[in-house]
Amino acid sequence: MPESVRWYAARGRLSEAAGIVGKLEARALRRGPLAEPRATPAAAASPPAGRIPHTRRTIRTTAVLAVGFFGSTLGLYLFQNWALYVLVDGLKYTEGHAYEIQLVWNLVYAVTPFLALLFIDRAERKTAVFVLSVVAAVPLVAFGLVTESRLVTATGGLCGIVTGLVVTVYYAYIPEALPTAARGLGSGVVKSVGHCGGAAAGVLGAALYGSWGNTGLMAVAAASYILFALPVLFLGPRTTNRPLEGVAAEEPSTTEGART
Repeated sequence: MPESVRWYAARGRLSEAAGIVGKLEARALRRGPLAEPRATPAAAASPPAGRIPHTRRTIRTTAVLAVGFFGSTLGLYLFQNWALYVLVDGLKYTEGHAYEIQLVWNLVYAVTPFLALLFIDRAERKTAVFVLSVVAAVPLVAFGLVTESRLVTATGGLCGIVTGLVVTVYYAYIPEALPTAARGLGSGVVKSVGHCGGAAAGVLGAALYGSWGNTGLMAVAAASYILFALPVLFLGPRTTNRPLEGVAAEEPSTTEGART
């Protein structure tokens, strides 16, 4: 991967930035002529780079992303960490049969990045996060209800695919939503909070399975996807097909009124 053009430009290394842009344009021209570029004015009254991680806009965006990513990771690991246990302990499958089903899930999961290619740059990121979170809830609830082997295999495979799509969109959305100077720190905070959701799934999953069984466990996983995606939908910035400078200059509450 080439170095960030913005990173070079921020340090005055414009010739190196221009060289990368030239190479990218040359590759794009193989598919046909390009439209004339449109200059994007820099955001007015931009704070110094050292202060950007502490601005209200950055803190709010980081918090919104962290909440959403926490919920998706919690739901993901409530399924992934406990699915095999459910097959053996709850449904009384042999360990060999349970591992065969999990192998099918892992093989089916390989289609996830190819499905993401079909829509990830066409749909608005935060909308895709919410819609896919709602879609993920359906096979999760179904997995908590079915007992027949083929249905278990099918619903579990769908859980793996759709939850994987949610994570894929988050990985594209998180760095776009944060200002360039705060991207490393902000992304680290968001993903660290998300890993806390994964850790919580171990303790919470045990309590849920012990009290409500597989049905309650998967119902909570489904609910966590939907509930924690709501702040992202309503408060997250709009990023798809927009210049990063335009995203960074806006407050999350005003992004809906702006158009590219």
